[in-house]
Amino acid sequence: MAWDASRAMAQFYSNNIIADNMTARNGHGTPYPVDSKELRILQDPLFGPGSRGFRTNPPRISLQQAYERLCTYQRPDAKSNNRWKALREAMKCEKLTWDLIIKMFDDIDACFFNGDLRRRVYLRWRPFDGEEEIAIGVTMSACAWENRKRVSISLRTNHKWEAVPKTSVLGTLVHEMVHAYFLIHCGELGSLEFGCMDPSHGTVFTAAANMLERLTSLDLTTDSIMNSMLKESPATGPNGRGTMDMMPQHGYGYGPQVAWPGMWF
Repeated sequence: MAWDASRAMAQFYSNNIIADNMTARNGHGTPYPVDSKELRILQDPLFGPGSRGFRTNPPRISLQQAYERLCTYQRPDAKSNNRWKALREAMKCEKLTWDLIIKMFDDIDACFFNGDLRRRVYLRWRPFDGEEEIAIGVTMSACAWENRKRVSISLRTNHKWEAVPKTSVLGTLVHEMVHAYFLIHCGELGSLEFGCMDPSHGTVFTAAANMLERLTSLDLTTDSIMNSMLKESPATGPNGRGTMDMMPQHGYGYGPQVAWPGMWF
C-alpha cells in the first residue's frame, strides 16, 4: 500500500513517518485555529534578515534579566484569552499529531513568551543521526556560514513518539522554546551557564522550565521529559542503547556530552 501523505499528517502516532518536505498547512491535517501566513513563515528556512516582516533580535540582556522578564510575562489573565483556550482544547485530543504541534507554536509563544519568538524562530521536524541521536530536540542560534537565518528548533522524527505521554511531546517543544527565548535575548554565549555541569541546562534555565512546567502542567525539565521517555523501555531507553551513558541522570548532565554549539535536549 502506497504511503498517503495526507493521512500521515493526521496519523503521526500510528506510522511515525514525516517526509522531509512536509509542512503543516492550515486546513490540512489536524484542525487548529492558526494564521496561515504566520504558519508559513514559521516553517520557511529562507525567511530571515531582508525578508519583509522579519524581526531582528532585541538588545542583548543578561540571562538573569531575561529570566526576570519571562516571569513578568506570566500574567493571571493569560488563561482567559482565546489563545490559551485553543491550547487547552488541543490538549484534550487523544493524541497530538506532528502538524498540530507546529500549529500550536504561535499560541504558546503569545501566552508564555509575550510573542518574543514570533518571526524570530524557524521550526521543523527532521530525523536525527550521529551525535544528535542522544537528543529529541535541538535548538541552534542563527549562523550565516551554516545557512541558519534565524534561531532554529528541530524536533526529532525518528523517535517512538507514540509511546511518549502528550505532556512530554508538547513539553519538548516548549523546552526548546525556552532555549530559543534565551538565545534571542542573550545570544549564544550569553545563554550558557558555564559554571554548571551542563551549561545549556543550568540553574536559570531550570528555574524557567520549572516555572512554565507549573503553569502548563507539561513536562519541561530534563528530569520530567526523560523520566516519561524511559517508561517506554526502562531496560534500554528510547534509543535501545542504554541510559546511563547517553541519557541525563539528573537535570543538567549528559555524561561525556557537552551541549555545544546548539542547545540539545
